[in-house]
Amino acid sequence: MAQPLNILIAEDDPLDAELLLRELRRAGFEPKWTRVDTEEEYVRNLNEQLDLVISDHEMPQFDGLRALELLKASGLEVPFIIISGTIGEDTAVLAMKMGASDYLLKDRLARLEQAVRHALAQTRLRLEREQVLRRLRESEEKLRHIFDGISAFVGLFSKDGVVLELNQAALLSSGAEREDIIDRPFIDGPWWSHSVEMRERISRAIARARDGIAVNELLVGVIAGDKEILVESSFRPLRDASGTVVQIVASGIDVTERKQAEKKIQEQLDELLRWQNVMLDREDRVQALKLEVNELLARQNQPGRYLTTQSS
Repeated sequence: MAQPLNILIAEDDPLDAELLLRELRRAGFEPKWTRVDTEEEYVRNLNEQLDLVISDHEMPQFDGLRALELLKASGLEVPFIIISGTIGEDTAVLAMKMGASDYLLKDRLARLEQAVRHALAQTRLRLEREQVLRRLRESEEKLRHIFDGISAFVGLFSKDGVVLELNQAALLSSGAEREDIIDRPFIDGPWWSHSVEMRERISRAIARARDGIAVNELLVGVIAGDKEILVESSFRPLRDASGTVVQIVASGIDVTERKQAEKKIQEQLDELLRWQNVMLDREDRVQALKLEVNELLARQNQPGRYLTTQSS
């Protein structure tokens, strides 16, 4: 079954155009074609339905290089083949640099099938690759949106603890510019500049994560230049398909308010316990005094005044 081929032919000689069509039909194509020989007609017929453009190199109104330039300017991803009676090497090289798929001499049209099939295949592969890359970019943008939408601090480090990526929450908390954080050791970040102890603990956590061990740490960090916060942090190894640790994922949650609330609750519980002990001690002393009064009254042969736990 013949392969449909929507083709635009820039050629001033109808006979030469017919020779091209005959060769294409012989090669198993079913061309649907339009022939033009002026720049205005050529531009008007450029459209997304085209499979191929074939242009003579020299025409009275314009030439093949101009036709190629106009095609590129249109933004269409259509293969372009130049055909000429004579074409110099310099012109051929220039055409290829400009994006031509191939060039042929008119007396060697036997190579037309090979040139067309190769050009169509290359264009198809390029479009498929661009589609894959576009989907990959869209996927990355979605992941970035999710990544930056997380309220927790999240970062991706090299095995040595160099920052490769940070989400928006972590970056904003640093109070620094992105270029001041990325590609630099995490322990040198502004969050830990106040404390040698914090940097040493982070360094140990990164070393353990590099060895494949997940580590949790409660760290004291500084955000916005001077505000101290408590950060529940984790450092986890990221492995490739073979199980080798290739990177480290770090995350942190600001638990300052939670810890403060827990501390306040504990302080209140401690205060209640203290008062309970005080009251119990007071009750014991009251009972002892009542017992002592009753004993004094008993020695005077008088009845006891108080009902005590012991007397009952």
